[in-house]
Amino acid sequence: MILSLLTWKLLALVVTLGVALPGLTDRCHPLT
Repeated sequence: MILSLLTWKLLALVVTLGVALPGLTDRCHPLT
């Protein structure tokens, strides 16, 4: 139970980073 909770939290963190990082890089470097 606890392991699955940690896995879901880690998965959510990875997903949010995967969505947020490209957006930040696009804002910092609009040319690329």
